[in-house]
Amino acid sequence: MSKDLIASIPKELYIGGKWMQASDGQTFEVLDPATEQVIAEVASASKEDVTQAVDAASAAAAGWAVTAPRARAEILRKAFELMTAQREEFAAIISLEEGKTRAEALGEVA
Repeated sequence: MSKDLIASIPKELYIGGKWMQASDGQTFEVLDPATEQVIAEVASASKEDVTQAVDAASAAAAGWAVTAPRARAEILRKAFELMTAQREEFAAIISLEEGKTRAEALGEVA
């Protein structure tokens, strides 16, 4: 499950609703602390990427602010339901990346 799960996770930056490589093409390795083996190589955000992400979040804030409270609640509830439905996968990723036990990882997901 671990290899398939890791392979299914995007390794790029998510900025402004799009997945993208770091602007300077830099990446870094994510290690399994138990084995010190590389489990993934992910995009490493540059200062420009961070600025772009903050600008995108700032631009989105105005639309979120005028969204009706009920609609915002429904969006947040849906996010909660999606995360809860994938709690085992999130826990497996946390265990691999941080070396936590399954129980600790499930607690973090909760």
